[in-house]
Amino acid sequence: MHYQNYKIEDFLLDESFIAWAKFNENDAFWQAFLAANPKQKAVVEYAKNMIWAAHTPIDTHQKQRLKAQIFEQIELEETIEARKPKIRRLIYGALAAAASVALLASAWFFYDKNVRHTEGGQLVYQELVRKAETPLLEVYNEKDKPQLIILSDKSSVLLQKGSRLSYPKGFDSVSKRVVYLSGEAFFEVEKNPEKPFIVYANEVITKVLGTSFNVKAYSNDKDIIVTVKTGKVTVASNKEIQEKEAFSSRNTEGVVVTPNQQIVFNRSDAQILKSLVQTPALQKLPDIQKLSFEFDDTPISKVFDLLEKAYSIDIVYDEELLKHCKLTAKMTDEHLFEKLRLICLTIDAEYQVIDAQIVIHSKGCK
Repeated sequence: MHYQNYKIEDFLLDESFIAWAKFNENDAFWQAFLAANPKQKAVVEYAKNMIWAAHTPIDTHQKQRLKAQIFEQIELEETIEARKPKIRRLIYGALAAAASVALLASAWFFYDKNVRHTEGGQLVYQELVRKAETPLLEVYNEKDKPQLIILSDKSSVLLQKGSRLSYPKGFDSVSKRVVYLSGEAFFEVEKNPEKPFIVYANEVITKVLGTSFNVKAYSNDKDIIVTVKTGKVTVASNKEIQEKEAFSSRNTEGVVVTPNQQIVFNRSDAQILKSLVQTPALQKLPDIQKLSFEFDDTPISKVFDLLEKAYSIDIVYDEELLKHCKLTAKMTDEHLFEKLRLICLTIDAEYQVIDAQIVIHSKGCK
């Protein structure tokens, strides 16, 4: 193979190169090729990013914009006048099948004109990986079941179907542990106060020291969701952190998220909202196992204190107003919101979830 003489379109049609770009196959060969042919690095980088972009789902509106972008580029490139008919045929095939060379090229033109931050998380992921300070390994899970990845620090990542994770081979020579995600994964991070663990998931950055949490950041979803199972994480938008240039420091930036809480980043307005998860779970702590939800004429303040401890949540209420309220009930398998519903029925109250807190509204008990 005369790869040293290949142009972008040659790489895009080469099966071996495509397999490396998509699945990191035969990585040793391609790394050796790049080391021996540094002048080809830019061409290889372009072609690889085009192949990544081609596997990003796009809607009809995006296809139209991509098509317009390609024709604009063709008009500007007088030096390829003779090749226009061939390129135009490829364009129509790509827009019909979403898999040909023209779509790859259009995706790159779109990417290279700085609209990548607003038109698909996959392109944001590619840019973040491209700018990484250390060499990265990439895993793409195309299987129907989650794929377990063990990092060098013994942290584990359960990568869901259709998701990508890029990470360094080791963390010994770095001051922070940084990985890149496009898709969904559950992280169990080994605690290391000296090296914060940071997940770049397209437009959102999650920072932890040691905890377990889930990140859902598929490129074509309207929202990015970070859910905490144990410990505490800090979440901020990628754009906000780039502007402040402070997230990698020891200062806390962003929204703090604790167990049974989640943040939802809305891509349309770039806003982060914090809330409780749909079904809060009992915390798996030694003293929690001894808790009993059997109440016999128990002051409601003690009931709420118990729920706060058991589920690691905040319950806001007027203690003076509810000082005469008591509860007699036996609760076992009910989830948190069912427990709250039964309690509120007993004391003639209502509850509301506001900013990851439970607010109790009541007129009090006589």
